[in-house]
Amino acid sequence: MVAVLSFCTLTTHSLYVAGPLLALVVLIVVLAKIPLSSLKVYTMVIGWLLMVSFVIYTVFTPVTSGTVLYRYGMLMVGLDNLLAWLLVAMKWFAASYITAVLLVTTKQRDIVLGLRAWKVPYIVCFIASSILRQLAVVSVDFFTATEAQMSRGLDFKQGSLFTRLSRFVRVGIPLLFVSFKRMEEMSNAMQSRAFKPTGRRTTYSTIRMKTSDALVMGALSALAFIVVWATYFGTAFPYRIG
Repeated sequence: MVAVLSFCTLTTHSLYVAGPLLALVVLIVVLAKIPLSSLKVYTMVIGWLLMVSFVIYTVFTPVTSGTVLYRYGMLMVGLDNLLAWLLVAMKWFAASYITAVLLVTTKQRDIVLGLRAWKVPYIVCFIASSILRQLAVVSVDFFTATEAQMSRGLDFKQGSLFTRLSRFVRVGIPLLFVSFKRMEEMSNAMQSRAFKPTGRRTTYSTIRMKTSDALVMGALSALAFIVVWATYFGTAFPYRIG
């Protein structure tokens, strides 16, 4: 689901396709009953990136076609540039939220077992498992370091944008130090156990495909086909970007 929906949102060049895809992702988030607190970090990161991209798309990108919405000296804001930014925003939110669905609702063990069921090489499964485990640990370390700095009187909610960003440096430096230290400990543990990426591995449990899994995979495959056909072979949509 994550791979197909991310592929569909990143492939399309039309707002009329990206909009329903984003609505579908939001519907999945609601049905999965994901708490808003779990989406807060994703929304903040995407929000900051979209603020920067909004300035780039609307102010610093030359207007070559379409309606000019605002003009001030040499600076111009075009409708096509604004719609292009809106398309990027839809893609980012859809891809990030559907990834959040996977990370919040699915155990790391089940993700790795799913990859093993698809006969993915063991080293790839191990890397994926390590990355997911590291992301979970880093998120806990981030909130721990933030709360520690706040207990020392550091306020992350007041001041200008650059002032607040500079305060997060005090969190990022110890976070990087702890992450590198944990990676070194993991590497030493693997070497002490003579870890080898090759060879056969056995698992205590396996995941078997059910009828509902096949139905969902069929629906997702049909969705991917429709998006690809509409993007590259179908009738041109209004406000098509690209």
